[in-house]
Amino acid sequence: AYLRLIHNEKDNISLLRVINTPRRGIGEKKITELINRANEKNQSIYEIIDSGKELLFKEMIESLKKIKDEITLTELIDKVLNASGLKEELIKTKTLEADIRLENLEEFKSITKSFEEREGLISLEDFLLEVSLVSDKSEYKDDYDRINLMTVHSVKGLEFDYVFIIGLEEGIFPHINSLMESSQLEEERRLCYVAITRARKKVYLINARRRMLYGRESVNPTSRFINEIDSSLIDMPNYQEKTTIKKEDYLNKTETDYVTGDLVYHETFGKGIVIEVSNTLVTVAFNQKNGVKKMIKNYKYMQKIDKE
Repeated sequence: AYLRLIHNEKDNISLLRVINTPRRGIGEKKITELINRANEKNQSIYEIIDSGKELLFKEMIESLKKIKDEITLTELIDKVLNASGLKEELIKTKTLEADIRLENLEEFKSITKSFEEREGLISLEDFLLEVSLVSDKSEYKDDYDRINLMTVHSVKGLEFDYVFIIGLEEGIFPHINSLMESSQLEEERRLCYVAITRARKKVYLINARRRMLYGRESVNPTSRFINEIDSSLIDMPNYQEKTTIKKEDYLNKTETDYVTGDLVYHETFGKGIVIEVSNTLVTVAFNQKNGVKKMIKNYKYMQKIDKE
């Protein structure tokens, strides 16, 4: 919601989700007053904010809007977490739920980092087009021929022919914070049992030898929940370990010398023309479908081409 508001300040729904999250002393009475004023003036809530604690919130959003095109999306998320106070509040709360929420926010950076590694530097607008928040269980319909991506909590009472349980690694499932408390570990074990018993025909238990976690690569041991299952009940194939993805896989060692007006070819977006060049970034206008994008100069899958 913060990112959507930074992208479009007229998004009233996103504004209402974050204007008092974390708590800033902007109560329901003040929010109702803002909504009524906005309706009377036929403007967005953001536009009519001009005083009080809500103005401090608006100034914070404005400061983030000013830098959003100057930094990477992953860096922008860091700025949002710190400037908004979300990160600080969750750290101070010191509960398992707060820790999980904080880790979910940190893990969000892994998504943006993967986008940037695959596509080069992407804009906030492009990213928001790719990402949508949907409810797990409310969207599930048994008559749809599709894969359902759901949390373990949301599958209680449901059954499927085939179930894939991912992230079965120590520190993920079971969660790292449950390893120190036997009661919490037992709750995680119960959840794993719930997930396994959702399968009518076959269940796949999946762990990664290496994964991108919270924006960095990590190596975690196989979950104890897999090891606790009788080996005669598991078909355990032997996989060859894949090579770690390195920067060299998507970045050239040296930067290409771009100038305004250069024609380029990007493996995903096709032909484009350079419209702006900065220290490490190049702004390229592609066709109408792909629009304008900022790219890292030494991105491996974009190259200059001769003018026709």
